[in-house]
Amino acid sequence: RNEKIDPAKIRDTALFTIEGTHDNITAPGQTLIAHKLCKRIPSDLKHHRLQSGAGHYDLFSGTHWKHEISNEIKDFFRKIAATRGIAYDPPQVDTSVATFQKPPVKQYLVA
Repeated sequence: RNEKIDPAKIRDTALFTIEGTHDNITAPGQTLIAHKLCKRIPSDLKHHRLQSGAGHYDLFSGTHWKHEISNEIKDFFRKIAATRGIAYDPPQVDTSVATFQKPPVKQYLVA
């Protein structure tokens, strides 16, 4: 808190940025600048995707997310994990139907 961060000093992490060509909240190019600011992250640990036809909310829900973006992110995670000797195999989730479960209710014994 209240400390300045120098993105040029970041080096031991991966960077994945994504933008939509029709984003009316965050215009294309705004997240891409992170790649320039994080100069010490090697290029093989950086990835940027510009999703054609996607608006702001399309990036993480709907058809673009389900059929393209989520797979690209998983592939990027796998690639980075492999360079570090880590097996990455996320569980397969049916993204066509959202399922929500209520958390278990805690019961307390009152004496």
